[in-house]
Amino acid sequence: MRCWRILSGVIVLIASLTAQAQEDKIQAWSAEADTLMQREEFENALKLYDKILQTASKDNPIRKEAQYNRIVCLYSLDELNTALEEANRFIEETPEFPQARLLRAFIYRDMDDTEGQLRDVSALVRLNPLNVDLVKWQAYLLIEQEKYDSAKMQLKFASRLRDDAEIQTYLGMTYYYSEDPDSALYHFDKAIDLKPDAFPALMYASAVCLDESAYDLALNYLDKAALLDPNNTSVMFYKGIALAETGKREEGCRYLSKAFYAGEDAAGDYLQYKCFRYDPD
Repeated sequence: MRCWRILSGVIVLIASLTAQAQEDKIQAWSAEADTLMQREEFENALKLYDKILQTASKDNPIRKEAQYNRIVCLYSLDELNTALEEANRFIEETPEFPQARLLRAFIYRDMDDTEGQLRDVSALVRLNPLNVDLVKWQAYLLIEQEKYDSAKMQLKFASRLRDDAEIQTYLGMTYYYSEDPDSALYHFDKAIDLKPDAFPALMYASAVCLDESAYDLALNYLDKAALLDPNNTSVMFYKGIALAETGKREEGCRYLSKAFYAGEDAAGDYLQYKCFRYDPD
């Protein structure tokens, strides 16, 4: 009986030492994999995360970390379909881990899935209603879905928390696409006041002015945009229109031609209409 007790104790000790050795190995793999991720050696990191998933018990917190980091690696390697499958499974198993839902939103974004992206971002906004960056992201997706009133409401709320050029640009977009040019221009101007190099706001403001035949004002915005990105084909195109419409036909046609040959196909029709047709005036 005494020998049996000693033997049992030895067996328990060996089992304990074996379990500890395995746990140490898992922790070492995890640390090495995390280092490889930081170095962007994602394929090598994946191999180690696979080892962890094959070895670690289901209740080991390192296993969950490995599952999540494996999805990050797949996403970083542009293996979007596999990343999405594993993200879906992870979120179903671990719904209390919001970081995974954020990661899935990025996966949906890269897959051009606006609906899926909006679902996850909206869920995150419900968890973090005061997170301005999330609210802006949600509003942008609502604009893409032409839900301008909903986007407007979110953006006005966000602006009370922390106003910035991006919020004002998005607000301007909601009015622009709702065919309210005066309100759109008001918000684009606010964006430019907050950030003078807000290129999207400058371009949208110039588009409003072109639509309203306010060509001199459009040129004011376009000159500022050209300083930021002189080779932008939309700047060339818009500037060509504004110049041609203000009597500077030769200069305008030169900009339209540059835009067309730089790949701005929309400039072709205007170039033909304004520059290549017979005009006795």
